[in-house]
Amino acid sequence: MRIVKTQWIRLAVNVLVSWLPFSGQAATVGLLVEPINQVSSLSGNSCSWQLTHTRGYAEPSVNWANDRSYIEGMQRAEQFGQVATYFSEQWDTQVYFTRTAIPNSAGEVSLIDPDSKAVFIFVHGSGTKKSSGRNYIHNMNTLANLGFSALAFDMPFHADGPVDPKLNYSNHFMEWVRQIVLEAKKAGKPVYLAGHSFGPEVALEFVAQFPKLVDGVVALSPAGFTKELDDWYENYTTKMNFGGEVPENEKGGEWAAKMSEQFIWNKSKTADPTLVNPRLRIRILSGDREEYVPAPVGGPNNTPIGPNTYDIRPPLKQMLRNAVVTIEPGIGHYLFDFVDSEGNNVVTRELLLVAGEDPAQAKNLIDKRRKENMSILNLNQDSFDAAINSNTEPVLVDFWAEWCGPCKMIAPVLKEIATEQAGKAVIAKVNIDESPELAVRFGITGIPTLIVFKNGKATTTLRGVQSNSVMVKALTAAA
Repeated sequence: MRIVKTQWIRLAVNVLVSWLPFSGQAATVGLLVEPINQVSSLSGNSCSWQLTHTRGYAEPSVNWANDRSYIEGMQRAEQFGQVATYFSEQWDTQVYFTRTAIPNSAGEVSLIDPDSKAVFIFVHGSGTKKSSGRNYIHNMNTLANLGFSALAFDMPFHADGPVDPKLNYSNHFMEWVRQIVLEAKKAGKPVYLAGHSFGPEVALEFVAQFPKLVDGVVALSPAGFTKELDDWYENYTTKMNFGGEVPENEKGGEWAAKMSEQFIWNKSKTADPTLVNPRLRIRILSGDREEYVPAPVGGPNNTPIGPNTYDIRPPLKQMLRNAVVTIEPGIGHYLFDFVDSEGNNVVTRELLLVAGEDPAQAKNLIDKRRKENMSILNLNQDSFDAAINSNTEPVLVDFWAEWCGPCKMIAPVLKEIATEQAGKAVIAKVNIDESPELAVRFGITGIPTLIVFKNGKATTTLRGVQSNSVMVKALTAAA
């Protein structure tokens, strides 16, 4: 299993390298980033920030004492969530992965969480400057919360993907994808491919060539896989304005066109992978107002104004006999934010179904997190011992302060855990400025520091920003 090694960044200006000291006043924090080739999420470092190597570019550093810098940092943290990113020298591309595995003593994190149910590998669309593996960060965070691992990458000639001329040949490209799949399979978990727009072509070509290497495919809004669809795209879709003004990536679009010409999954030149491997699960989702499928068009954007008039199911079932093809009413090409009649996000639904899971669990999790009874105890010198000793459940205590930026970063995560672990664990907070005696008593020299107590005794100490899964695992170990 691939291990992503943490690389520490030098910190400067009035602050410890490892985590913030408490001083009762705001500390000035600045990140001085030296040239590096690879940076992943930094575990246990409250002053750290996820830097993205983008062929020489690193995301701006965060100055927690500056309001604007702090807000921008929080926005980026909210965007990435449990997803980390690094530049892979092995695959020559930017990789995004759900960082839910517990780091080892060397600060290394497994690409795939050994405790996850399965692995989803996302393949993005093509032809625009925004086409990137990072497009799936939201979906990856959802899967992480449901117990899955996920990873995505920038495809050739897109974003920070490889630009090797050999990858203009589909056999070389498929081998490149195969190496990524094989790395994911080392964890011993089921592996599923998922893609949108051009992504389904890549996923379906892969299973056509390697029908037994993955466990399933989720194809979202596939396009251009028959002559009728290809003609419609050229004559109508290209004239629509349904995705906003997105800068074109000409090289990426040209590369994708070359791949489509060379792919054989839809040209009757290979055996049906669902027959070669009866265990292979393929789910295909499209809307009945799909802009890439013939339909009556009109309006200011010249987009579908009625259901599609071309049924994509017969040709797909001819190519993939055992695939499940769903046409969702009322939605078009960009279907990521739509919910079905049961209240399920349609993309999450398909991902769970291909893995043999119940989509209702995602809805239940969302409903649970919307509850307003997220109880977090605020403890001080007078109430601390009684709270720690009287609870039979494990108690996670967050030692924090108002001036601590990283403490504010984990506050929403603690609220999530308070809801998720209601009845199983207790979440509490201690403001060290208001209760300095407790900070001294437990040797708190930097914040945030989180200590798990069981029957009044400390069992685990975590320093710095931690993920939901790391804190939950510490609570579970103490139960």
